[in-house]
Amino acid sequence: MNSEVQNAPPVQSLMRSIGPGILMAAVAIGASHLVMSTRAGAIYGTALVFVVILAMAAKYPAYRFAPMYTSYTGVSMIEGFARQGLWALILFIISALGTVFVGGAAITMVAAGILKATFGLEAAASTVAVGILLVTLVILIIGHYHWLDLLMKPLMALLTLATIVATVLVVPGIDWSADIQLVPTNLELATILFMVALFGWMPAPLEAPIMNSLWSQAKARDIGYKPSSRDTSIDFHIGYIMIFILSICFMLLGTGLMRGSGVEFVDNAGGFAAQVIDLYGQALGEWAEPFMGIMAFCVMYSTVIAHLDGFSRIIDELIWHFQRSYGEKTGTDRHGHRYVIYNGALVFLVASIICVVLFLMTSFKLLIDISATIAFVSTPVLAILIHRAIMSRDVPEENRPSRLLRRYSIGCNLLLSVFTLGYLLLLINT
Repeated sequence: MNSEVQNAPPVQSLMRSIGPGILMAAVAIGASHLVMSTRAGAIYGTALVFVVILAMAAKYPAYRFAPMYTSYTGVSMIEGFARQGLWALILFIISALGTVFVGGAAITMVAAGILKATFGLEAAASTVAVGILLVTLVILIIGHYHWLDLLMKPLMALLTLATIVATVLVVPGIDWSADIQLVPTNLELATILFMVALFGWMPAPLEAPIMNSLWSQAKARDIGYKPSSRDTSIDFHIGYIMIFILSICFMLLGTGLMRGSGVEFVDNAGGFAAQVIDLYGQALGEWAEPFMGIMAFCVMYSTVIAHLDGFSRIIDELIWHFQRSYGEKTGTDRHGHRYVIYNGALVFLVASIICVVLFLMTSFKLLIDISATIAFVSTPVLAILIHRAIMSRDVPEENRPSRLLRRYSIGCNLLLSVFTLGYLLLLINT
């Protein structure tokens, strides 16, 4: 243990502990915010704000319980699934497969499109995407969590500030009488499917809180002590509040800049990014285009790097578990073993996502919507598993959620399950 940190004043201890919640926000604000929230504002104005609020409220218990579980047990949420049985672990793996490759390719292509549009790069978006993935691979292999933590804090601060400033500049130009609605006026099938996609990827698929529990462990190793439950809670809520504020900002940006513009969305990442940045320039002046382009790239790159690191840690944890339980006994010292698996998982992820980018990226919007819909369908399953873990014997009775929060979690899980069943019935009947 680091005695200097262990004996640090409470404020200094809190500042050192902040990080996993910021990374969770980074996972969330990519496709769900820049793409989905912006599209929602451009097409429906503020009529889908209620979807964002409902998604944030319904998923809050699952997001909150994952880092809480790790804080009180010292093990990751994946271990929490494994202790429920192999069936729970398999359900999680199936859910993750629907997000890791398709979602990773989608967010990387958006980042590449923004980079092309901002700096006028001549290379194809797929080539730029491959370059982004390879650079990120090097950063994460060399620096692991420490570099990730150092990079993401200023990056998230910059993009939050830039987004808020842009929103403040755009809001006066919104036609409040025409664009401000509480619900959509026409609930046709296309609108319902878009609402499902928005709900599914808002604030992010439920793999994000799983990553948060793994980042909490990595943070403890990085700073040399285990953050208190209070510090972990504050870190989580900073990230969650940041996610909500930015989601509303991007919806307002879409409403103010794109709604009623007559522009049809281009069905590729580069074209969509160029449209968004061009509309920023039309609304705010040409001076704003580089500023908004850099802001948008910060949004997407933070998601790319957090996505790769988080899923590499998930693969690392899964392999470690299966080796201990069903294969070669590896002992309890994971230090060297951890980095070997993590680096291998990272290389595998980057190679797989490159293959999706180069050979399977035929429809940008379709890829985004498919990944978001998979996230929607798997949400109640993962939420129930997380609830079971926090209420298990692993967590001392006095550290479990309050009775009110438990009931709220059960109600949210029932609501998520009803939504999912209703959506599946809708698909069957159409």
